[in-house]
Amino acid sequence: MMQYTSLFSSSNELDSANWACSFLKENGVNKQIIDNIYNLVMATIHSSHPPNGDASLIVDIDLSILGCSEDIYAKFENNIRKEYKMVPSFIFKKKRKELLTRFISRERLYTHAYFYEKLETQARLNINNAIQGL
Repeated sequence: MMQYTSLFSSSNELDSANWACSFLKENGVNKQIIDNIYNLVMATIHSSHPPNGDASLIVDIDLSILGCSEDIYAKFENNIRKEYKMVPSFIFKKKRKELLTRFISRERLYTHAYFYEKLETQARLNINNAIQGL
């Protein structure tokens, strides 16, 4: 039996971070740089607000899809559902709503003024619409 909960875990980010580290190590990159890359990739788990600096910028970029126009965001949500098509609808909806609710409960979605000013209002509208649609 497939374990659906693992489909909503942070394993994608961890897998990506580990792959990047292996690749960089095999190619002689400095350990400090490798550690930095690992931390940047892991920041995209979105379990909490990232520290300042590069990680917060990476997270703002990663979350920029939330602030796209309504039609583009709707396509994004549609594609997320397709990605997890093997997950029963009732599980997908519950997990997706939990994730979106965590985002919407934040005081700010974006750390940097540029992203906040340009995307915050639309992102909150998109997230609220997505939650209502679940």
